Amino acid sequence: MDKDSLITLLQENIEEKLKDAKAIGGDLKNLIRSTTINTLEDFDFVTTEEFKTQKAILERAEAKIKQLEQKITELQTGYKL
Repeated sequence: MDKDSLITLLQENIEEKLKDAKAIGGDLKNLIRSTTINTLEDFDFVTTEEFKTQKAILERAEAKIKQLEQKITELQTGYKL
């Protein structure tokens, strides 16, 4: 085999392997993407607005609980007298 034929053969083999590598890379990219999407779908995400609304509701409820606890303490203290 002469030098030019060997170079051509090597070049064709390298190009073929690069095409295979690109195909595998694309398949791997698709696999990672679908796995990521499926995993994220399992989580129960909320928007920032929903989170802020729920936080405000919780803060109001906590404040009300504190008021009621104080009222109970006052009533218990008054009852003991």
